Amino acid sequence: MKKLGMVCLILLGITAQGATADNMSFKGTLREDVPCEFNGGQPINVNFETVGVNKIDGERYKKSFAVDITCPSGFDVPFKISYVGNPSDFDASALATNINGLGIKAQYQVNNGFSDLAVGGYMGGVGSVKRHVKVVPVKSPNAVLTPGMFNANASLRLEYY
Repeated sequence: MKKLGMVCLILLGITAQGATADNMSFKGTLREDVPCEFNGGQPINVNFETVGVNKIDGERYKKSFAVDITCPSGFDVPFKISYVGNPSDFDASALATNINGLGIKAQYQVNNGFSDLAVGGYMGGVGSVKRHVKVVPVKSPNAVLTPGMFNANASLRLEYY
């Protein structure tokens, strides 16, 4: 019993000592606004114009544009630009359109080449950057497309981490 009492006293001493130590602090800044801006607040609109239903091969009709991220001077928080939309039913990396069997594939510039930007994927960055992006219509291998207007919508979401 004497040993048990000694162990209890030692444990109480450790617990009491640990409870009074002040060895952690937390701080931060709450922001209501997002300090970085996409394309001066303007949407990105890509018009493929006239696309031949039998000529879609994932290379023809490619369009390029820039995603311009502008941040205040000195704002160097890493972020990712997420590509958010509905994937096509034949290729999960392609954006779905209003036409079954037709999608839009995206790529973004990395160093001296381009890398696929799948729906649900992202591009990284820090501070003000300009990302060059290419998009191209793609079709399901078995699709028989009928002529008509097509469209697709996606969002780019800026996420700080």
